[in-house]
Amino acid sequence: MSVQSTAKQAEAANLLLPRKIKSQQTMEKVYTAVGEMLREYGYEYLTMRNICERAGVAYSSVYHFFGSKEQLVYQYCRLTVERLMERCLRLVNYNTGDFIEDLIWPVFVYLVILEEFGWQTVSAVYHGKNEDIYWSLYGKALTESVLHGAFSRGYMIPNGRNRDIDRGTLINYIKVDLQAIINGAVLTWCRDEENQRKDGATLHQLCVRLLNSFLLSWASPSYKEEFLSGRDENMISYFNPETRESLVEAISDAFSEDAQSA
Repeated sequence: MSVQSTAKQAEAANLLLPRKIKSQQTMEKVYTAVGEMLREYGYEYLTMRNICERAGVAYSSVYHFFGSKEQLVYQYCRLTVERLMERCLRLVNYNTGDFIEDLIWPVFVYLVILEEFGWQTVSAVYHGKNEDIYWSLYGKALTESVLHGAFSRGYMIPNGRNRDIDRGTLINYIKVDLQAIINGAVLTWCRDEENQRKDGATLHQLCVRLLNSFLLSWASPSYKEEFLSGRDENMISYFNPETRESLVEAISDAFSEDAQSA
């Protein structure tokens, strides 16, 4: 490669850098505006033009990045949930050696965050056409690590319908099932809230019943003896009110800090 062509590449890179910075600054303004307006008015008030006006950016720029209000709010929720997950997981112990607790704690944090977003926002962005918010932040690596460890320690065994499948395939099946359970619980919660049914279950109440039933179907006798001795399997609940209150406070503080830094 000639010195001249190298110089041209460097020049092109230097010319692109300000554009990238400008694009990032534009997106940050837009995300800030979305967060403020969701907290102040709720999802229904949001329009692309209202967002652009609050952010002080051109409508064409926002449309170029996102294409629709739904995609914009989805991206805002995804990024915000990921950041809040990282912060809130420090408040809970999700590395206990108990594979069920280790799998459920991050789910609990995630569900509390979604409840704080509000069902209207969640129902607007949480559907099958989008990459699942839950799976992107829960992380395949974390899930696989917990499941591999549980099988290795003898805490999990193949259940009746999956006895002849290799462990790697089993773990993939379990991950898919976990994702389906979370998605189903979230969508059921949104539907119940929308229909304003009386005595509707909270999001985490829906999930704890489904997750406990599913994960206990894989539990070995040694797991039950070590972790469930003297406890009623049907009454297991990892979503105690005190922990939820501490998480809600942390989430509220994080939102407040965002608003102040805007």
